Amino acid sequence: MKVKRSFTLLVMLFLAFVASIAQNKNEITLVTQGFGKNKEEATLHALRNAIEMSCGTFLFNNSSSLNDELLKDEITTVSSGNVKSYKIISDMVLADGSHSATVKTTISLFNLAKYVKSKGYSVEFDGKAFGMNMKIRELNKENEMQIIKNLISITKYCMSCAFQKTLEVSEPMVYDNDYYLVEMTVKYKMTPMYASLVNYLIDTIKALSLSKEDVQSYINGNFECYKSSVGKYTGGGAYLLERYSIQNNNLPSDFEKLYDKYKKTENVNISEICRFLEKLPTGNRLYTDYTNTCSSFRKSVMKLMKISDIYIRNNYIFDALYNTINKELINFKVVDNLGVESFFDKFYVRDTYDGGSVLVLGSPHGLFKSDSFNKEYSGPMYMNSNPSFYVFDVVSSFCFSINDVLIKKSDIMKYNNFRIENRW
Repeated sequence: MKVKRSFTLLVMLFLAFVASIAQNKNEITLVTQGFGKNKEEATLHALRNAIEMSCGTFLFNNSSSLNDELLKDEITTVSSGNVKSYKIISDMVLADGSHSATVKTTISLFNLAKYVKSKGYSVEFDGKAFGMNMKIRELNKENEMQIIKNLISITKYCMSCAFQKTLEVSEPMVYDNDYYLVEMTVKYKMTPMYASLVNYLIDTIKALSLSKEDVQSYINGNFECYKSSVGKYTGGGAYLLERYSIQNNNLPSDFEKLYDKYKKTENVNISEICRFLEKLPTGNRLYTDYTNTCSSFRKSVMKLMKISDIYIRNNYIFDALYNTINKELINFKVVDNLGVESFFDKFYVRDTYDGGSVLVLGSPHGLFKSDSFNKEYSGPMYMNSNPSFYVFDVVSSFCFSINDVLIKKSDIMKYNNFRIENRW
């Protein structure tokens, strides 16, 4: 199962929804996204999208038959009878100050048809029409993908404000007779924007998820659906390690090493815990206490990460988010006073033997050397392939240690300043 710019004009192009027919065939429930100057405007936009897509799907052959006169604000009100109810699933303030909202709306198709007729349109609606649910399912898959693309666009836009980057440069050290070695460390500190983005992503994805009943229906009808698990790490890893290290005397040596590494800091990278988790045995008759400890620790970590099962129609979203978020880790360049720009042009995802993944930097330029290609790093989003789960880390700090910067001894006096900048 796998600079400021006008963003609002871009995302206003996306009209996406996920719908389900309620037991009452005259009603339809949709998940839509809207954008605006404030929360109210974004919510209204989402409601208009729900109305527009309902009309275009069930009352007309397409939404191009609609006009602005029909889609006045009054059509989206609960008092009109067209919108039976709605709930704001998630909302966030984007990097340019505009708002995005995800809304779940229940539309009365019967009332909507009457409203449209009252405006002089000729429409026909039959909630009992054969194949209506089949049409909904096919439409859902297409429009779920549109929501996913929308989420990717939001993520790309917001990631430029998701981290504060700082640069630390060591004093030169003798490397050989001709060169000095300088170590550079790029540190990433998460901003509130990133936490808001993660909450928005998770809440929207959960809203897309099929119910258990829908999953069975999809399976019976040979429709595709995919199971993944998604979680969010908000801290507590150091406490968890400490608790198990104090209470248990039969922990594996890797556990003790991990605890020793982090017992003096509150910053525990969830990627390392996840990778360690996959090494633990699931059962061993000879060492009952040991395996019970491993099993208990595994359950505690899963609870710590707030893992939830997600059933979606497209298996594209998490890999796309993983690459989009972690790509921000190479969005930096070190510029020296001579004007040389040093950076990595690519990053790669390397699978680990235990089913996890790590990030590897590649295509170095400037003072950076190819040796850095072999260094493995963890990013703010962790991916595990078997079983399939993804965890957003919203508390940890990340850093790249670039310890292969070589400067000729004859040139060392030419350098007096290094600064870090975004590449895009």
